[in-house]
Amino acid sequence: MNRAVQLSRRPVVAMVMIMATACSANGTESTAADTSRLPPVVLAASGTGALLYDPNTEVYSGYARDGRRVWTESRTGADVRCAVQCPDAVFSGARGSQVPPWSRAGAKVEKVAVSPADRQRVVSLRSDADAVVVEASGKGDRLVVHRTDGSVKKHAIAGADDAVWVESPDRSVALLLFADPELAGATMLRFTRDPGGWRAAGDGWPANGYWGGCVGVRGGPAFLTGGTGGMLSVLGPVPLRTDLPQVGECVAGKDGGALISRWMDGRGKPHTSIRGVDALGRQIWSRDLQAEAGVTADPTGAAIAVVNDGRLELLDRNGTVSGRRDDVTAARFTETGQLVTVNAKNEVSWSAP
Repeated sequence: MNRAVQLSRRPVVAMVMIMATACSANGTESTAADTSRLPPVVLAASGTGALLYDPNTEVYSGYARDGRRVWTESRTGADVRCAVQCPDAVFSGARGSQVPPWSRAGAKVEKVAVSPADRQRVVSLRSDADAVVVEASGKGDRLVVHRTDGSVKKHAIAGADDAVWVESPDRSVALLLFADPELAGATMLRFTRDPGGWRAAGDGWPANGYWGGCVGVRGGPAFLTGGTGGMLSVLGPVPLRTDLPQVGECVAGKDGGALISRWMDGRGKPHTSIRGVDALGRQIWSRDLQAEAGVTADPTGAAIAVVNDGRLELLDRNGTVSGRRDDVTAARFTETGQLVTVNAKNEVSWSAP
């Protein structure tokens, strides 16, 4: 009897949630016969630009709103975020490294000096006076929040290397989570933005075995991954009730989202199980694919886009297919509900859903 192997998808580079098929991010064309190539990853997308990653060459690229590729970086294991606006980006070294962070805006590359710590990751950067940094030093691990009034708030954390910063698509709400579900003393924190920058909302909650998550726009739901999944309420995490044995990934919209589980069967065939949930975390539809599929949620509504085998399907709030597009290898919604897609020629475009 063949045994299924469950794949736990914990957060990696910049909380990558989007996966697809048959395209690279270095400007070269892939073909359907080139099964050895991995799909590109849309790390972030907004109305001003997008960040892409090619796992085959470990090349990061920034694309302007008109589809031009305006910069590339060849790095191993970097943590990459949009800076003030996409495609301007801030880079930090891989977890545990002592590589100083730097920023990239077109051809301009600058060092980022917002922390004196030997080991640091800049997880949010609007300016030197509006930044969030994960630090590891002899004084202990901590999350340091710089605000525009000059104040600095330091939050002691259980482990800098496992700290995961997740922002909503409109970058108004954020969660501090931890990639290791067994990390002793790990505490989840929720943050909101005001005119001065980021500010913690409440004292936090024990991680309780969760290893990641996703958050909708301000007022939207926040889902947690790990185990059978959870939903973060004002009183803390609440277990979800779906038929998934394990929730490895999630995407959140204004009125709900989708929970994702990936696994390999005994023949090495990938499977993707997707469960649509409403704003209360209740399962309302299910979809199972014998493939490695990409999933993204519209932050302005309830639509979910699924990319599989070069085709994108739009699902409505009931999980019914409401539209299809061919020649799509990766996709991600922007904060305003536009759809950013990548085709087999590595062309990036913005359009209405």
